[in-house]
Amino acid sequence: FPEGYAIGVEPNAERNGHVAFLKSIKPNKDFKFGTIMQEFIPTDYLGKRVRLTGYIKTQKASWAAMWFRIDGNPREKSLGFDNMQNRPIKRTTGWKKYDIVLDVPVESKYIAYGVLLSGPGMVWLDDLSFEVVSKDVPVTNILPLNDANRIPTNKPENTNFEEN
Repeated sequence: FPEGYAIGVEPNAERNGHVAFLKSIKPNKDFKFGTIMQEFIPTDYLGKRVRLTGYIKTQKASWAAMWFRIDGNPREKSLGFDNMQNRPIKRTTGWKKYDIVLDVPVESKYIAYGVLLSGPGMVWLDDLSFEVVSKDVPVTNILPLNDANRIPTNKPENTNFEEN
């Protein structure tokens, strides 16, 4: 955990219970990022499309996001990943529901997820949940199309080259 960040749990009347928080405590131009992370073995989700949902609030955040990663074997091989890089949470926001949708390949070994904060600010997180969704729900995977770890689909994709 990078120096300069603190994590904890605090009561929050708006959310009717306790919430996790991540905040910068040592302003520094060399900030990398801090994260709250958990992981589990995805037995119940293998071969399925899964949505991670969570509620997030920020205060003076330069860059915050929820993230979701699926690891294979060896552990360094990412099979799916989204850290909301293309839709970060910035500045001060009220509680809002966010979600990330990834396919969990049958060879997946671990699911890791959490919230991150890059630079100064504070982020709160509550009520994370996972649910299996239909294949009609679009994935938010940000692994590049040319990534060597990308799992091919069973149909052609982006044949008109309109997607990034």
